[in-house]
Amino acid sequence: MRKCITTIVLSIITISVFAQWETYPKAGDYIQDPALNKFVGKWQGVRNDTTFTVIFKIRKKIAAKAGYHYDAIIGWHEVKVNGIIIESSLNRVGDLSLGSRTCGVGICSKDDFTTNFRFKDITRNKSDQASFIIDSSNVNKAAWFIRNTDTISKAMANIGPDGIGRYDTSWTVPTDLIMYKIE
Repeated sequence: MRKCITTIVLSIITISVFAQWETYPKAGDYIQDPALNKFVGKWQGVRNDTTFTVIFKIRKKIAAKAGYHYDAIIGWHEVKVNGIIIESSLNRVGDLSLGSRTCGVGICSKDDFTTNFRFKDITRNKSDQASFIIDSSNVNKAAWFIRNTDTISKAMANIGPDGIGRYDTSWTVPTDLIMYKIE
């Protein structure tokens, strides 16, 4: 089931990448996306006693079956409550291995100010779709959103003896937050 969901998500991302190109890329091509540069850096948002930090970088990815390369956003995050680190992957910034990053494979939408990607909540050991939308009038300000789009499929996979599906819909990280580029 997990492989099926991963395949579907990667297919959607690949289709989204293709939709941005005038011609279909060929094996050996490298599709650079300068619009991703505005996402790169350290972003931070604060709400009450919680500070959420994300670091985004660009990584050259390969579309394995097609043999071409393209730019994508990857990232790492940290959550602090009252100055105490609750969860963090910032100690692995720059490590490009799949298990080290918590924000994976984001590309620009057609408006060049939105990227969508898979986000991993380390504490709750779950992941889902996240969006990062830069304010077009201030490229140092952005909105962060994460939603429970997989709730039904996850609940169906976790049916208890009483016949009721269970899924933790809470997140360790804020589900919506205004963030500012600090580096």
